[in-house]
Formats: sequence, C-alpha cells, structure tokens
Amino acid sequence: MPFEDFKLDPLTHDISLDDEGFFVGVAGAERVAQHIKSRLLTQKGEWILDTTAGPDWLNKIFVKNPLAPEVRAEIASQIALVPDVLSIKSLFMNVDNNRLLSVTFTVQTDQGLVSGTVAP
Repeated sequence: MPFEDFKLDPLTHDISLDDEGFFVGVAGAERVAQHIKSRLLTQKGEWILDTTAGPDWLNKIFVKNPLAPEVRAEIASQIALVPDVLSIKSLFMNVDNNRLLSVTFTVQTDQGLVSGTVAP
C-alpha cells in the first residue's frame, strides 16, 4: 500500500509509530475516514494554514437551542470538502445524556464506500 499520509492513533490523535519507531502510513479509504475525523475535530479558525477547516463549533453548534438542520448542514459541508469524497450517503448525529455529540457517516469516495463515527 502506498504511503499517502501519516496514520493517527484513533484515541490520542498522535502520529502512529510501528514497533521499531518508524512512522506508519495510511492510504485509500482509511485515509479518507481519518481525514474526515480530523476535519470534524478541528474548530474553524484553529489551524493557521487553513482557517476555514473544521466546523464552526462555537458559533453554529455550541449555541443555545441549536437547530438540527443547521448543525447537520455545517457538519455535511465540512465532510464534503474532504478530498476524494464524492457524495454523502448517510449522516447521523446523536447527543447522549452528557450532551456529547457523535457523528456517524457513510460517504462515497474514489475507493468505494467509507463509514466512520466521530465523537470527542
């Protein structure tokens, strides 16, 4: 498998290393899923190289009485900006008893269908 990007640890989001201390690569559908997760976990304006990356969590989502269609549109627009995402097949959002939002998605990519869940 060609090395397209660094693989990130799914829990810590640190760059993954193999047993010998070398970087682990990620490619294909797994890379797309990782890119979606990274983009959704980024606050808009947080990354100096692209201040448009990430949902506007503070002004559109973490507000008093957020409207579900607006939250969904904000999340969907960020997923659609990920390279190789052709279309969003499904997008579900869930808020648990602790008011934590999780997003479950399925997207069509050049590599086929990619699914994942993003939660804090």
